Amino acid sequence: MEGGRILHYRVVGRLGQGGMGEVVLAEDERLGRRVALKFLSRSFAADPQARERLQREARSLAALSHPHIATIHALEESAERLFLVMEYVEGETLAQAIARRPLPVEHALSVGLAMAEALAHAHARGVVHRDVKPANILIRPDGSAVLTDFGIADLESATRLTAEGYTPGTVAYMSPEQARGARVDARSDLFSLGAVLYEALTGARPFVGDRPESALYAVQHVDPEPPTAKRAGIPVELDRIVMKCLRKDPALRYQHGDDLAADLMALRSPTAGMEATATIAAPSRPRGGRRVRRIATLAVAALLALALVYLAGRPGSDEHGTAVAAEKSIAVLSFQNLAEAGDPSGSGPIATSLLSVGLGQMQVMPVVSAQRIHDVLRQMGKAGTVVQGADALEVARKAGASHVVTGFIYSVRPELVLGAEVASTADGKVLTAARVRTPAGESALFAAVDSLTRTLLGELARAGFQVQEERVDVASLTTRDPVAYRAYVRGLDKLYLGSTEEAVLEFQRAVAADSTFALAWYYAAIANWWSNEFTTAEEEVRAALRVGGRLTPRERDGLGALDALVRGRYREAAERYRTLLTRYPDDREFAYGLGEALYHDSRDESARAAFEQAVRLDPSFGIAYIHLVDLDVARDDFDGALKVLEGLRQANPDDPGYHMLRGRVLAERGDAAGAIATYRDALALEPRLGEAWLEIVRIHSTSGQFDSARIVLGRMESDRGDHDPTLVDSKFIYLASSGRYGAVLELMETLPESLSSPGMRTPPVRLFYREALRERGQMDAVLRDSRRHMNSPIPTRSFGRGHLHDDMAEIHIRMGQVDKAERLLAEYDRMIGKEPTGVERGNRDYVAGLVALARGRTRDAIPLLERSKPMGPPGRLEAQRSGALASAYLALGDTARAVTELQLTVTRSLRNLDIAELSRLINRLAALQERQGRREEALRLYRRVEFQYREADPGVEVLEEARAGIRRLTRPA
Repeated sequence: MEGGRILHYRVVGRLGQGGMGEVVLAEDERLGRRVALKFLSRSFAADPQARERLQREARSLAALSHPHIATIHALEESAERLFLVMEYVEGETLAQAIARRPLPVEHALSVGLAMAEALAHAHARGVVHRDVKPANILIRPDGSAVLTDFGIADLESATRLTAEGYTPGTVAYMSPEQARGARVDARSDLFSLGAVLYEALTGARPFVGDRPESALYAVQHVDPEPPTAKRAGIPVELDRIVMKCLRKDPALRYQHGDDLAADLMALRSPTAGMEATATIAAPSRPRGGRRVRRIATLAVAALLALALVYLAGRPGSDEHGTAVAAEKSIAVLSFQNLAEAGDPSGSGPIATSLLSVGLGQMQVMPVVSAQRIHDVLRQMGKAGTVVQGADALEVARKAGASHVVTGFIYSVRPELVLGAEVASTADGKVLTAARVRTPAGESALFAAVDSLTRTLLGELARAGFQVQEERVDVASLTTRDPVAYRAYVRGLDKLYLGSTEEAVLEFQRAVAADSTFALAWYYAAIANWWSNEFTTAEEEVRAALRVGGRLTPRERDGLGALDALVRGRYREAAERYRTLLTRYPDDREFAYGLGEALYHDSRDESARAAFEQAVRLDPSFGIAYIHLVDLDVARDDFDGALKVLEGLRQANPDDPGYHMLRGRVLAERGDAAGAIATYRDALALEPRLGEAWLEIVRIHSTSGQFDSARIVLGRMESDRGDHDPTLVDSKFIYLASSGRYGAVLELMETLPESLSSPGMRTPPVRLFYREALRERGQMDAVLRDSRRHMNSPIPTRSFGRGHLHDDMAEIHIRMGQVDKAERLLAEYDRMIGKEPTGVERGNRDYVAGLVALARGRTRDAIPLLERSKPMGPPGRLEAQRSGALASAYLALGDTARAVTELQLTVTRSLRNLDIAELSRLINRLAALQERQGRREEALRLYRRVEFQYREADPGVEVLEEARAGIRRLTRPA
């Protein structure tokens, strides 16, 4: 080997050899660098299966890029020998270092953290190492660690116990499931890393045996002594971390590498963690509305029970989803900027947009919206590109245009030249062409587009188009400020890509440059509505209406519909959007607007059809999928919801929104582990996605897994800082779910007014603050806080006018003030009038049902409660409704129905943000089971509550109830 050559690699020496492979050090003579060459051993070199698996692993590893994973440079073959070209890491193996002496604790921590982060990176990309051991960890001279030998380990897994060259050392680091030959996942690697950490700290392996069989037995059946029993000076917390890695049951280990990394990181650099008294500064948020419904939309959206209706086919579309072209319709496509390489000024998109506005204002023909063209470009994989020729014809055909306009820009000093041609999408024949020249300057593009529009209109009139004779002035419909228009075009691009917050910023820049720019105001309102910024959207609609004469016909009509929508006039909005869709059948904005109007008004199955039309027009339209998922989840059709989401996954597999929605469906179905794994998939794509972190904390907390919740909170504090609003929400959820209400009140005192004032509180802050007050017996304070929130200036039209009355009515009834609850009901009736929306009817029935039950009118209460659909923090009012129904059934002597109602709610525990309300229902169900003689079932339910509140403040009501039940059922006869 030494001194030999293979391809352009000169072998320097041997680095190592095992049963399946050998590694040599070589010089890459082309690039002048040292590399490690990893070969299959000669006995495996011709094995087709071994070769195929090595190739597959090499492709997988090519996707890994991490500072603590050795890089693969290439997969090569020479003389029928396949080999990997790897990064050469100078240094020694961890096995060699440990052989001299155990590592210092701080160095062992550093190695463990590096390996946990490396494994988390690999696991997120579907790669399980399967052979984590000291011999496969290299230590550089500076002490940093690198994980090696992916792929070969996988090949060895099938033959490890019999292959020539096998060593017992490998078995000592296997997980129990790997030792049994069972299928392994990421948790197996974390077990192996725990064994490595154990040996690095103590110098001894946790599982030993003089033969492979005895080592395998120890791995599966023997619990090792903790590291602290073998070496002094090891922190107790580190002892806990290592032993958690080494749990036999994979479900009891760390579930993800980044959880382990967070624990190790916290041990290296202790933080305040969950200190409830830490000051949390106000976030930098120029607008407040997003916090009102941010969680309700992505993380724990309120469920609206709508049924299923499928569209037979959207208007204007053929069976393949391609829009049917209207006669003499037109699509304005890319202008190519030949004057500037790369088009740094964005003149091409600006000219395209201006010409589309100019032609659309004349109403000479249906002009396909820029949004529709953008959707088609994205579906064809051409978003952001300048399409010409055959590509332009195909885009226009798919967008439903009979003709397409393409153009170019170039300069002939001192003039700017604009040229365009109109071609038939049927056969590509050019109908007409035009070229205009204007003096160069900042506003030259506006003047050139005006001139080009007039010229094209004349040519189109001669070709048989019905052209109105009007003066063209594109700037009068848009802006005369190039800076404003440039920002507007950037905003549209962001909006069409789904980056609504970035779009809002661009539209704000546009109206800051020109406050009369109606189009920018209109699309800013659209972006804010889609982002759930209702207050801001309404303000921007009013601003657009003030200058509404400066809009094209499409946007002018769209503004009227949007105005009705943001003001809560849902039926009017629905009618307006229906009318718009007859004229613009391929407009996703209008389809979505119709769905929103129906969603908030009738709450019936008609909303689904509109949302399905929106996602057919744009399969990556994330906010429409949110509503479709809501509809399926509301009727417990989880398979249907997952099937709906397949459309989003196929359209945009790298969209973290897909994983967020899928995680929510899995959580609603009760699959906590699957939901957490899916939220981590979202974080792999967008590590700072706050809603994903919040959902992981919520599931851990509401499942009583507080250690795991604390780990994630520590990671959030490290990554996001105390100023992050999502961290605040997560802390409230964690503290309240564990029954630490004193800490909830303390944390509330530290919040700035921008987060603690009634109108600005998110659902977790509002809900758990009141629960803490209630637990302390301060019902008057709960009522005052609810009244302040109801009277706050932040509108909540998305849930219907007066929806907070149900909250206050429930408080009054708990306080025995039924007459006040009745007055609230009468006030609510006056507020919603004779034609309430579906949301309002559902809330009204709930309040009326509570009042009837409190007055003893049980038979009146039951039908009201059965058809009610109260709105509020996810799962909470649904649980309260179930509790009220159970009380009504019991009052009529129907214990069986009461038990069924409570059991249904308890099985949906992952839906419920409010564990206190859920626990009250669990205690009620346990009491009923106890009364019916089902002692074991009752005991199981009481212990479930006791486990949830094992860290609670002394005297928490639901905990005391559960403990009393346990004492009754375990008292000696």
